[in-house]
Amino acid sequence: MDIQLEIYPRENYIYAIHNYMQLDFQTAVRIMREIALACQEHQLDKVLIDAQNYIREGSTLDFYKFSVFLLEIGLARTKIAVVPDHASMINEDTEFMETVATNRGANFRFFSTQEEARAWLEVDEE
Repeated sequence: MDIQLEIYPRENYIYAIHNYMQLDFQTAVRIMREIALACQEHQLDKVLIDAQNYIREGSTLDFYKFSVFLLEIGLARTKIAVVPDHASMINEDTEFMETVATNRGANFRFFSTQEEARAWLEVDEE
C-alpha cells in the first residue's frame, strides 16, 4: 500500500499531511519513518502533522510501541504536533500515547487546532 503522505519543509519545521481512513500501527510506522528522513535531510526538529480523515486503529500495546518507536528512529529531540481533523479523536488513547512518549523522552502531542499546535511548536504559519 502506498503511503498517502505529503511532506513540505518550511523555514523551521516540517509540515506533513496524511490522509487515511484507518491508521494502523504499521502505517503509522511507515509515515513516521518518512517524516524522520525529512527531518534529517532538512535538519529540522519540529513537525506539524495534519491528519486528515483520521481514524485510529490499534491496541494499547500498539500505542505504547509507537511511542517507543519514535525514539528508535531518531525523533527523541523532535517536537511532533498532530492535528486530527476531528477533535473527538483526541481522547484517553492519545493521552496515553503522549504520556508514554514523554516518559520515554519524546516530545509528541495532539492538538485540536493547527493554531494550538504551531504555538506549542513555536512556529509561524507559512
